Amino acid sequence: MKRLAICVAAAGMAAAAAAAAAGDEIDELVRQLKPPARFKAYKPSFRAEKRSFTFHHVSGPQTSNWWLVMDGDKYVALHRGGDFNLLALTPQLAKTTLDMPTGRYHLDNQLGPTLCTHQFTKPVKMHGSIQLTEAGGCQDKWVGGGETITLVRSFKTDVQVTENRFTFSVDPVLGYRIDALYDVRFKQPPAETKWVGPTFCPGCYPAWPQGRVYDRTVHCPPGKGYRGWANNLLCMDRCDNDPRNAWRDGGFIAFLNDKTGWSACRTRDDGCGDTPKLAVCNAHNDFHVWIPMPKELAKDGNGWYAFRPHHRLLALPPELTKHVSDNMELIQKGVSGVFVYVGQLAEFEDQPRPLTEPVPGLCWTSGGPSVSTDAAHSGAKSLYLKGTSRPNLPEVDCDPNSRYRLEAWFKLVPWSAEETAAAAKADAARREKLQKAGKDLPPAVQWDKLKAQAYITAHMFEWSPYSGKWLVRQETTRASGDRKDWQHVVLEFDTPRWDPKIDIVFKVDNGHAYMDDFCLKKVDKPDRPVPLVYPATADELARLGCKDWPTWQSSPRDIKAAYDRTEVCHVTAGEVHIEHAAGSVTVEAGHMLILPKGLACTWHVVKPVEKHYSYRD
Repeated sequence: MKRLAICVAAAGMAAAAAAAAAGDEIDELVRQLKPPARFKAYKPSFRAEKRSFTFHHVSGPQTSNWWLVMDGDKYVALHRGGDFNLLALTPQLAKTTLDMPTGRYHLDNQLGPTLCTHQFTKPVKMHGSIQLTEAGGCQDKWVGGGETITLVRSFKTDVQVTENRFTFSVDPVLGYRIDALYDVRFKQPPAETKWVGPTFCPGCYPAWPQGRVYDRTVHCPPGKGYRGWANNLLCMDRCDNDPRNAWRDGGFIAFLNDKTGWSACRTRDDGCGDTPKLAVCNAHNDFHVWIPMPKELAKDGNGWYAFRPHHRLLALPPELTKHVSDNMELIQKGVSGVFVYVGQLAEFEDQPRPLTEPVPGLCWTSGGPSVSTDAAHSGAKSLYLKGTSRPNLPEVDCDPNSRYRLEAWFKLVPWSAEETAAAAKADAARREKLQKAGKDLPPAVQWDKLKAQAYITAHMFEWSPYSGKWLVRQETTRASGDRKDWQHVVLEFDTPRWDPKIDIVFKVDNGHAYMDDFCLKKVDKPDRPVPLVYPATADELARLGCKDWPTWQSSPRDIKAAYDRTEVCHVTAGEVHIEHAAGSVTVEAGHMLILPKGLACTWHVVKPVEKHYSYRD
């Protein structure tokens, strides 16, 4: 069994760490392909700097104190307490500005690929690849500076001693690279024989085309060769728990950028043999890798059992990117799927799309609507919808403090007499079952007065991890079965300060529908006002003094309203649907509600509502 021998000498370790790794397949590819040493003459000037960052969560602002690795005035990496985000792959690509998000910092908006630093320390609470807590009990220090710099992360108990070292250098061929030398010793053979650590790279899966960075994901299965997929979420979903996914010792996982040629890559060289399972998160395209320890660990000079794996995070230059891309086994050949674009007009003329292409957009991992040529608002194709059709991937992120416009065209086909009779029969059976169970019955349906309707919901929630509920419910205007021509539906909404996601669902009631010319995009805030709804926080309520504002109450009814000045409300009870010219939004107890000057709307009070209110102008 291959072993990586590491001499852990305190003096000179920072300078030696970058040269310690010379055994994985990237080194072999460099020797074979001989890409140019673009950075041979470059002299880095590394240093570490701690900064404070404030992010806006749905629960209010939160501050984190994190380390930055700088190369002169350029940003190289961010250390969040449990991992590094490599912010730049090469000195040429490094920026002198740091574009940190103002909303929560999480997988979907983080600034670079990750390399874990918490392994073999106190466990970090995770949600998939989402770090929920920081690595406690570690002693951290920075060693060196200039051409190399090393974070030394130590952790010690009576039965385990860990010293993880993460050394930054500039490789003449590969650019910025982090060498991770995990040095862990056990007093007794460890009961836990797996090392679990995610491999994640943003820019593989976003719905927005401008967020796409990497075109393909590739790994090295046992034996030889490369295997992977085009970065569309249908491929990612079908790769999850694929038994053919594995990671050979000495191999790598890479995220290929066919446009710039520079690709994020993580290598391993640890003497542990093949990793026989690579679960892939179908929401984030991250590998939940586990690496088994050898069954027998060698003892060090003090009689402790030693384990010293070595990993690297680096960049593939264009020559290596092209070689890997040209020689990889690309899965899902001959298979296609339906994608709904965001950030651009979705006319469905090019649908379905081959899954060998890196397609951004909303998709259904199973079922879902079909592409039809029976009707179209423009071109020759549309999407045929029935009932509730929810694309389950991806989560669509929205920038904070921004306005978005969602719109589409629907052509409705009301239920036939036979379909209405079948629905009535099914409803009667459900009502009989509820009655026998002693449960309350829903209002009776007037089946002879049903009207077909079609609309789109775009509910706001938090993700990474999921908040567990929709925090704001909103929907477009509705197409009505009273009309047989194409009808326009629209929703304009403003986003709050916290980093929101929207869950898009297509709805057709009492019929079927063709949908065409779908578009979701960020827009400038026009003169037309829309209500803003978001969960209240204790800090905001105290700062505004909401409990001292006057109160207003209403029983269930419809109220038309027009605002000649902006009203700010804290809703303390009830539920109301506010319908306006650009959609509708549901307001519930616990929400803040801002009704801007110039807004005309109708309040549909569903449950007795109470609010505290104040005027801004």
